Amino acid sequence: MDFTAHIRESDGMEQSVTEHCRNVAALAESYGESVGLGKLARLQGIFHDAGKLNRDFYAYIHGDSRFHRGEIDHCYAGAKYLCAFSDRHFPDQEMPYRTSRLIARTILSHHGLHDWLTESGDDYFRIRNAKVERYEEIEPNLDAMLAEMGYSEASLKALLEDASEEFAAVYRRIKELRSENRKAFDAGNKAEKQNRRTEFTFYLGMLERLLQSILMDADCVDTADFMNDCQTEKHYDAAQVWERMELAMQRKLDGFSGRTDAISRQRQDISRRCAEFAAHPVGICRLIVPTGGGKTLSSLRFAICYAMRPENGIEKIVYTAPFMSILEQNSQDFREISGAENFLEHHSNVVFDDSEEVEEELRKYELRTEKWDVPVLATTQVQFLQALFDGKNTSVRRMHRLCRAVLLIDEVQSVPLKCTYLFNLAMNFLSRICGCAVVLCSATQPLLEKQKYPILLDAQESMTGDYHEDFSVFQRTKLEYLTDSYDNAQAADFCWEQFKVHRSVLMVVNTRKTAADLYRRLKERVEDGEENVHLIHLSTNMCPAHRENAIREMRKYLQDGENVICVTTQLIEAGVDISFGCVVRSKAGLSNAAQAAGRCNRHGEMRKICPVYLMKLTEENIDRLKEIVSAQNVTSAVWDSLCMQQKEKETDLLSVETLSQYFQKLYQENQKELSFPQSENDQDLLKLLSTDSKRAELGKGNRSKYDKFSLQAFATAGKAFHVIEDAGESVIVPYDEDAGQMIRDLNGDLEFGQMQKLLRSVQKYTVSVYAGDKRKLAEAGALCPLHCGALALEENFYDKTALGLLTEGQERPFLDL
Repeated sequence: MDFTAHIRESDGMEQSVTEHCRNVAALAESYGESVGLGKLARLQGIFHDAGKLNRDFYAYIHGDSRFHRGEIDHCYAGAKYLCAFSDRHFPDQEMPYRTSRLIARTILSHHGLHDWLTESGDDYFRIRNAKVERYEEIEPNLDAMLAEMGYSEASLKALLEDASEEFAAVYRRIKELRSENRKAFDAGNKAEKQNRRTEFTFYLGMLERLLQSILMDADCVDTADFMNDCQTEKHYDAAQVWERMELAMQRKLDGFSGRTDAISRQRQDISRRCAEFAAHPVGICRLIVPTGGGKTLSSLRFAICYAMRPENGIEKIVYTAPFMSILEQNSQDFREISGAENFLEHHSNVVFDDSEEVEEELRKYELRTEKWDVPVLATTQVQFLQALFDGKNTSVRRMHRLCRAVLLIDEVQSVPLKCTYLFNLAMNFLSRICGCAVVLCSATQPLLEKQKYPILLDAQESMTGDYHEDFSVFQRTKLEYLTDSYDNAQAADFCWEQFKVHRSVLMVVNTRKTAADLYRRLKERVEDGEENVHLIHLSTNMCPAHRENAIREMRKYLQDGENVICVTTQLIEAGVDISFGCVVRSKAGLSNAAQAAGRCNRHGEMRKICPVYLMKLTEENIDRLKEIVSAQNVTSAVWDSLCMQQKEKETDLLSVETLSQYFQKLYQENQKELSFPQSENDQDLLKLLSTDSKRAELGKGNRSKYDKFSLQAFATAGKAFHVIEDAGESVIVPYDEDAGQMIRDLNGDLEFGQMQKLLRSVQKYTVSVYAGDKRKLAEAGALCPLHCGALALEENFYDKTALGLLTEGQERPFLDL
């Protein structure tokens, strides 16, 4: 009997289980080969859908069954078969045992992550592996499928041996990585012994997630190819891409060569040093460049030069930014240099992933999501961290696309405190196990290497060498700490008075609500005044296309010497190439103040030291923004310390030394936050993703001695992981006619390829809506569900002139769908 894996809706064509497993095995092997996991990945693909080899599933998929979606467990059978095969041919041998169980766990989880120990300490793997339903029918059919694929018992045994050797090799590298991180290990120190164990099991968990990613992606790609009768996997000649990018970069740099002022010369020197650093082998290094120093182009120049060296084996360049504004601006340079066909700018998932949906509906969603299959990727810090830790399948399947990459982590100080240990250990894994070169980019470098679970910096950690001269040349501002507090009316008055002196003022605040309120207050002053002033509002309530247009106009006004006041959230304070005569920053961390100062007198064009003010706003509600509250307190503590030493007037608050003092105190004050703590059960994500001692103790004695490092609670940790407390849901907004047309198209009948292309293009017309605002909008009838699974906003709830998303709406006609 020829068993069916998928039936194409358009024409009724059937894909057999054998064909699907063969294709997934080949794809998975191709994904895994670059990091020495090819045979492990091939075995995953061979066995992942073996549970479909039975009459019940055949009847179900043909619509002639009493079974409903998800009621037939088609994941356990292949895992069970492989474990039994391993035990039969390699009895009591550690590496084949570990290898078969590792592959079995990823097969069991290829439709969703699991906790391998339940909260009560039960061994979930053993429970699933003990199942027998339909197995008596499946086993001989699986034997027949293996024979059809060309596998005899001997050749399958040889493949498992090869996979075991791959696992043994990476296992040794993980042990070396653990030892490298704990060079001064004191075997008698109980706490240090636990830290060592935590690191080791975390790295093994990352290996499992990497293989999980490979299997999920290969499964989704082959399914999408068959179901939509098209080729979704893109293939590139990386060497040709890097050569073309090197030529484009040189043309870009030639355009700056005629500039001879001190700042331009220093930027050129920084860029040269970055290019030269590509001759070094890089694991994890730092790019420490003062704000305005050309960090983005310099880092990309390094990445291209490093990728061009064949011995480095680089297949991809990945750029991550914490704010959409940085990503939007820098993506223009990346796209120009790489070529649009080689580049993806990925902001968010436009189609919402509803975790309550069951298997087949989730499947349709997963096939439409972004899979990062390009040589040059620019994405948000949120998406990057989700690929490493989030529990949704759409996030997990992206992780393997980060292998063999130059990872440019821009504004690394913006990694949330709660993610510190997870981030450090993940970067160590990516650099040492996955062949990545990690570049930590920032003018304000956090002290990640001095934490309990440190990041492993290279011996030659600074890409630009001694950077003190760079900071000396780029000193263009003076930070003034305002000891008085201001309400919003007083803050607006202060900005207005500064405008009268400097003619251009940037006000950076911590919340969207404060930005909108200050904008309205300043608008009254502008309308009452006699001077012509361009007043601009920026926040993430505006879609990327809207913000891009506003920033472009603002830059032109400033370049033409016109009067400008901009009120914005922190989205502008890093990476955006714009220059004001004065900056006012609502109190946050000193690192935030340093980044905001980079938007003041950016090119030294004022020919003087310009003021940056740090101001406490009494009406700004940041109670839920715990990291900002903590950063405010640490900033105050650093200032108080300087005052006690009577150094507040002579010390540069934005110096590398002062910022190091700030970060040291910030981490000291937040030690309990660095492992992503959970509010209940004294848990944290680091424990859940390594060895949870509480669950392990409950289940003690029920497992093989080889399973003691495979107890991760992937599902619980993945569900709990969130970079932002309420990350929100992407809603498409009708900002202009192009956006309106895309909304209408996405609400129609589209071929798969057309929908994929539109979902990429429409990202620049999306706004993230938090739960409270979404509820208000839904109650007002402002949200329109589209056929593709996305949400669109009615036109009268979007202010195209300034504020963007409105929860109360305005007098506008409804969108015609």
